[in-house]
Amino acid sequence: MRYVIIGASAAGINCAKTLRNLDNNADIAVISKDNKIYSRCLLPEFIGGKKDFDKMSFINENFFEENNINWIKNTTIKNIQASKKRIVCCDGRTYEYDKLLIATGSCPVVPPIDGLNEALKTGKVFVLRDIEDAINIKEAAKYSKSAVVVGGGFIGLQVAENLREYGILVFVVEMKDHILPQQLDKKAAKRYEALFKKHGVRIVTGEVVKQIIYSERQNTIGLILSNGDFIYTDMLVIASGVRPSFPDIEEGKVKIEHGIIVDEYQRTDDPDIFAAGDVCQSYETFSGSYRVAPIWPLAVKQGQIAGYNMAGFCKPMENNFGFKYSMKFFGIPTISYGYPEAPDNTYEVVALEGEDYYYKVIYKDGILYGAIIQGDIVGAGVMGKLIEGKYNLSKKLDKGDLSKIFSLSYGDFFSEKADGSFEFVV
Repeated sequence: MRYVIIGASAAGINCAKTLRNLDNNADIAVISKDNKIYSRCLLPEFIGGKKDFDKMSFINENFFEENNINWIKNTTIKNIQASKKRIVCCDGRTYEYDKLLIATGSCPVVPPIDGLNEALKTGKVFVLRDIEDAINIKEAAKYSKSAVVVGGGFIGLQVAENLREYGILVFVVEMKDHILPQQLDKKAAKRYEALFKKHGVRIVTGEVVKQIIYSERQNTIGLILSNGDFIYTDMLVIASGVRPSFPDIEEGKVKIEHGIIVDEYQRTDDPDIFAAGDVCQSYETFSGSYRVAPIWPLAVKQGQIAGYNMAGFCKPMENNFGFKYSMKFFGIPTISYGYPEAPDNTYEVVALEGEDYYYKVIYKDGILYGAIIQGDIVGAGVMGKLIEGKYNLSKKLDKGDLSKIFSLSYGDFFSEKADGSFEFVV
């Protein structure tokens, strides 16, 4: 059996591991455009000098040799000829497969800003997707006095925090009315905004960059915002999100919407082609819809599930929960699950806050639909378990004092069975 995996990050590597564990004799090849294996989640820390590149790998140095896996590196795929079960590379090489996994991840979204194409030629405008991007940003920061990050999401804020390690003035421009709009409500976000300001990062919300102007004489970039404000900067990082990235696939062989559509077995419409990680659009259990969920733990799990099913096992993806976010900025951690804001006024919201913490849950008919735990996150895991499973807590909670929900722990839900083992019971 010939297995080919395109992509060598969380989904691809975990698929390869799974296939080798299931089949000692299979021919397994991993094709990637990278020549090193590393966690992209750590790129902002690399920029800030907090993580050396040799500490960013998530496999051991001899992984491919020890597992007899052919790693075809520095290789970009031109197209996939599904009817011939053939992969064509940009350098002309071709590879045949019996089962194929597409795990090519995502690429940065670059917004349509007037003047951006010209600014890109200056070497002062960057995106962050791979180690080469991170190296370029790191080098530019050493010789800059100011930087602007466009995008106040998770990656943009991580970059902003790490650019402060160089002592430069950093601006973040976010089009929504608060940072981290997908992960946090306005109150939790404002607490972070105050923290960023305290550490020398200026946050601009509710505005977009309308135009970029490059001054060759001053060797600086000027940004015109939607409110008419003007910001000069030495370097600009675009962090406006990501989208699935994949090679051309023979028309009609797989269904593509926002990403490559897969079933619960990570299988596409072509029974011999699978997809996993940021590139795929799968059924997400919390929302009940097909979504792209670019989250590392899900990519790991999806890669493993793909491996099982490519090898002929019937193993569905369970608990494909894409609404869990964990973050830490300037030492303050936050975990959010489910909805950050109540979808409508039929939901109840309960919140507690103090100087060092902010807790909030969204609740309806005995079921938790969202939680934000900021500051002290000990015990937050049980909230995720309850939201992911949509357990009814009516018997556990006093409707007259829903604040007691914040004192729940796993100990409140484990029951001893007759054989001495424990089970989660609500």
